[in-house]
Amino acid sequence: AVDNQRGNQTAPENFRDFSQLSLRGRQVNNAIRALDAFIAAGGSLGSQSQNMRARSFGFFSLGLANAQLALMYDSVGVMTTALESSDVPGLSYYTAAMDTALMQLDSAIAIAEAAATATGPAFSFPADWLRVTNGPVSRADYIRILRSHKARFRAGVARTAEERAAVNWAAVEADAANGITSDFTLDLNSTLGWGASWINQMSVFQGWHAMPNFIMGMADTTSGYATWLRT
Repeated sequence: AVDNQRGNQTAPENFRDFSQLSLRGRQVNNAIRALDAFIAAGGSLGSQSQNMRARSFGFFSLGLANAQLALMYDSVGVMTTALESSDVPGLSYYTAAMDTALMQLDSAIAIAEAAATATGPAFSFPADWLRVTNGPVSRADYIRILRSHKARFRAGVARTAEERAAVNWAAVEADAANGITSDFTLDLNSTLGWGASWINQMSVFQGWHAMPNFIMGMADTTSGYATWLRT
């Protein structure tokens, strides 16, 4: 049984995800608004392309926070750039939150595409933004990463048969087809910025694990898993 009562053993962990993703969304939201005000006042991060790179990555991060919350929870305090830093958003249903998140990812893509003609250095991401094994990430690859995320989020938010039937699968397919074409591997080194604490946790306790579907599928005696895998 999954104990969903307040104060249960995993309540702090479930709350932490909600709290931290909401916090990151708020921080990024404030940063985008501050950057826009800075640019409007004549400021610059160095060039037009660097300004656009920062805005695009901001909307990427904002969309990620709202989308991950929409995948996990019933309701989300959605962060948008319409919010003042002191505003407290009301709760929105997870499907509405995902709609907003997808629009924010669309904004990130549109800004990145427009940056093709921006003045300044070529649009790519330094290692402390996206530390990948085959970096730096180019503008084209960044857009592919965004579109792959969109495909996963649009498909993944559906929780019932009715919701799955209502998914725009043509949009999912289009984003997936124009997404990443090779492995995208983040270097999860917490001393350098990106971490993955759950990977560490998997080695702490006996009997605690996150078993891959491939392994669980081996226990299937109905042939259903094998049929799905062939599909």
